[in-house]
Amino acid sequence: MLAHDFEMTFPGAVVFHELKQLIDWSRSRYKSIGKTFEKFDDMSNEEETVIYCFGTLSGQGNDGRLFEGIRFVDRFQIVDGKLKSQRV
Repeated sequence: MLAHDFEMTFPGAVVFHELKQLIDWSRSRYKSIGKTFEKFDDMSNEEETVIYCFGTLSGQGNDGRLFEGIRFVDRFQIVDGKLKSQRV
């Protein structure tokens, strides 16, 4: 489902091109993390579909601290039926 030039961008200009890279990076930050989805908005034209996903994060950092209610917005770009980008 990922385009050959797929790119994920996270705060701090952290960029990944493969899901394994994201998983490895996340292991250094979190013991656990989860998303609660609140809303999805989508827009389409002849070239792409863009989906915005709104919600909150919860989990546990590697330092043992619990967190919850951290708002997030993800922007997904879909081109030719494949995910081209995710911006957090």
